[in-house]
Formats: sequence, structure tokens, C-alpha cells
Amino acid sequence: MASGLKVTLGVTLPVQGAPLIHRYLDETLAAKYGGSIVYEPDPLAAATLIGQTLARQRESLGLVAVN
Repeated sequence: MASGLKVTLGVTLPVQGAPLIHRYLDETLAAKYGGSIVYEPDPLAAATLIGQTLARQRESLGLVAVN
């Protein structure tokens, strides 16, 4: 996340019950570094989210879409 990457996890982190840490991971790091955490237990849905993120990033860089 500190490198600006979007991290996709299949399970929630054990610290999700701590509101301060949850807010730091979800909001503070995202605002500071541009990275974020996505929780998606369904592998196909996670793959779709990752593909959409990659497509947006490629488009923002002016790269041709890959099919």
C-alpha cells in the first residue's frame, strides 16, 4: 500500500475489530500513498476487481487495452 498499490485480500485482517487501525489502513494510508485494501472472499469477483483496476491504470497511462 505504501507504494500506491491496491491490495486485494480474500479474508479480512485480524485487526478489523480495531476501529483506529481499520481507519488508518483504509483511509489514512490511501490518502497519503494512494494504495488501498479491498476484501473480496469470492475468487472470481476478486479477479474481476483486479482486472478492472489494471484496465483503469493502463488507460490512465495511455496504454492499449489487453483482451
